[in-house]
Amino acid sequence: MEPNHLAKQYYLDFSNHRELCCAENDGQRVVTETPVGETVCKFLNLSSTLEKSRTRLQKLLPLNNIDPDAYIVMISVNLGHQPLPDSPYAAKLFGLLEYISQIHPIFYILMQMERLLLQMEQNAPEKTIIQHMAATAARAATLLEKALAALPEYTQRVDSVLNYTRLEPKNEEKTPVLTRAWRYQRKTGVPLEGLDALPSRTLMAQEQSRILPASADYKPVEDPILFYGESLAGKNLSQILSMLFCQMLLDNTIVRVCGVCGRYFVPQIRSNEKYCDHQEMVDGILLTCKQRSTKTRMENDPSLRLLKGAYDRNFVKAKRKKEPEYVEKIFRPWYAWAKEQRSKYLKHELTLDELSEMFTRKMENYLY
Repeated sequence: MEPNHLAKQYYLDFSNHRELCCAENDGQRVVTETPVGETVCKFLNLSSTLEKSRTRLQKLLPLNNIDPDAYIVMISVNLGHQPLPDSPYAAKLFGLLEYISQIHPIFYILMQMERLLLQMEQNAPEKTIIQHMAATAARAATLLEKALAALPEYTQRVDSVLNYTRLEPKNEEKTPVLTRAWRYQRKTGVPLEGLDALPSRTLMAQEQSRILPASADYKPVEDPILFYGESLAGKNLSQILSMLFCQMLLDNTIVRVCGVCGRYFVPQIRSNEKYCDHQEMVDGILLTCKQRSTKTRMENDPSLRLLKGAYDRNFVKAKRKKEPEYVEKIFRPWYAWAKEQRSKYLKHELTLDELSEMFTRKMENYLY
């Protein structure tokens, strides 16, 4: 039987400063690229999620020592004479393991979740599935413990070394990597290991949404994308975090703290971005942090509501005009003028009524 479960692999692309996740599902392969630093940031944002997952796992498997053999016994006892597919206990445990593995591809890989899924897909004997479930649960429990133990250290590292901000002053220059490393060592007394030596580099090929070593006998099927990189397979959480963090330093990665939700994130468009892409439901509407910030400002600032209303109205008008130069000659100068008038209001040089009257003027004669 062909496996239908989601297989994942994770790579560091040193050439292009990217983290690559190669996933395969039902024969379809997809390579997802994120900037170096994204995984460490997501890891730092997981504190409450990991703690809740650990508590839930301890309730289902309440052992002080993480022991796969003991877990096999405990799962068997909880199942009793009930068949595995019909057991609410097994369903809860499997659902929790699947949830933990989906937190991030690194968790999926370290838990070796695909082994359990493969046994279930192949309709393996109940005893075999229980053994794999116990082994996966033991790896999950170990992973949660190690992740929670490492969180304070990496929070301290990021806060001490990288371009961390809570809406920091504008025009602040990026700090060179060696200066940041020295600052970190001075603040924490912990030397940064590995910066004096480059990570091992293997020539990799991305071909047909697959990633594989480009060895001497490698024969490409199509024109591959070649890069120097390293697979994170076979490494433990400590080794993976160390590699990812050192690569962040070498790449001068900028890390921000979202001005709305407080999460760490790597800016992907502008280096001075203030808000991350996290989404939450607000009054029944799914909003990003930037949209939430705008909504809050709109609710508390009548001048911004006036400006946005005038902008939306005039933007639609400008787009409907047949003259190709209307936007550049009329709309853009009007918008620059409108923002200047709002600045005057904020400086108490105009009243709200005066500002409202100005924004109701036609764009063609806004100065009169």
